[in-house]
Amino acid sequence: CNTCMQKGQTTLYAMTNGTTSQPKTHIRKEHSSLLGIESMETSNLETGTRRQQTIHESLRKAVISKVAGQSFRDTLLGWLADANIPFTGIEHPLFRQLLCLLNRELVQELLPASGDTVKAWMKIEFQTEKELIKRELTQSSYKKHPTFDLWTSPNQYALLGIIAHFVDNRQQLQFRLLGLRRILGSHGGENIGQILNDVIEEFGFFDTVGNLTADN
Repeated sequence: CNTCMQKGQTTLYAMTNGTTSQPKTHIRKEHSSLLGIESMETSNLETGTRRQQTIHESLRKAVISKVAGQSFRDTLLGWLADANIPFTGIEHPLFRQLLCLLNRELVQELLPASGDTVKAWMKIEFQTEKELIKRELTQSSYKKHPTFDLWTSPNQYALLGIIAHFVDNRQQLQFRLLGLRRILGSHGGENIGQILNDVIEEFGFFDTVGNLTADN
């Protein structure tokens, strides 16, 4: 129940054979003011019909926002990142028309109108994944061994790739990309070393650094 979750509560339903009687009863009992229902005992047939329509609408939106919504968002962000699509790509009329041919209701409910919204989503996703990596590194008591390499991209950016290799708490060898940092100025060791130091401190494993490996 979305309304209960906003209050810090969790309400689960057993929807046996696809029936919706339990969530309907919960919404009527606990959230009647939200649906504009004054009292179940004083309701007439017309009010009961409105209740049922409102409940169906509430349940439909809950399913979209919590289940299909998250899946839609994750898939959209994955496609944009993996295919190198600009955020404004979702604004293109033909792209939106194509999705509407598949599910107009879902598109109208979930697809943002502006690429700025998707950009904000991507930043949130990036920070979330970053915090997960930081936690994973912090929880491992083993040494973390960074490898790094510097190269020039086709658009003439000098980029330093940094990867951490380590053993997690399940005794499994892991490696995680920590950054693709742009190098400004000299490509010497002092400049690279400062960026390495900043990344290691940022991810919080300065006290468990092992061996550093470069390509030359």
